[in-house]
Amino acid sequence: DGYYEEDFKFYDDADTLNQSTTDVFTFYKDDISPTISYNLTQQAAFAQPPVLNVTFSDSIELESAYYKLDSYTPTGSDTTGWTELHVSLTNTSANATITIPEVQWLGMDQGYHRFYFKVQDHIGNYLEGPDVYYEFFKDTAAPLFTFNTGNFSYYNSNPTLDVDITDASGLDAVYYQIDYTDVSNNVTGWYTVV
Repeated sequence: DGYYEEDFKFYDDADTLNQSTTDVFTFYKDDISPTISYNLTQQAAFAQPPVLNVTFSDSIELESAYYKLDSYTPTGSDTTGWTELHVSLTNTSANATITIPEVQWLGMDQGYHRFYFKVQDHIGNYLEGPDVYYEFFKDTAAPLFTFNTGNFSYYNSNPTLDVDITDASGLDAVYYQIDYTDVSNNVTGWYTVV
């Protein structure tokens, strides 16, 4: 990439040279696609729609940027089904904030989803396809737990509890407390297990 200059020399049949410093063709070679960066960690779990901040960059000039949820087709200049973020930009960098509408979020299955992106620079270089995405995990289900130790059992010494706790996106923390009925998110006075 970069600026290039072509100089010309002209000879006629009598070998007369015409080499003018004004007969110069200057151009910029740009065959590099735009780039994208995200503010969130890939594959993070969310119970609410994630707010994704995206930065698009190009060495010369951005032309357009689109996103689509869970599909990267159609490719190329066809933007059918894509959501427009920026069009006809005249700078080398642009930011966009993307949030999934609540009604769409509620209709999505639990599990991994992807924001696919299609970005074009002013020359026509595209950044798109199956590898241009931000992936997240929709997790609106609470962790599941199973008591493997019989409930209402009698003990003459300290009991040992066997509990299985699972969650599709992983566990952040597990707490317990004896004879406590607070179901809020307050964990003051609780014992940490994990």
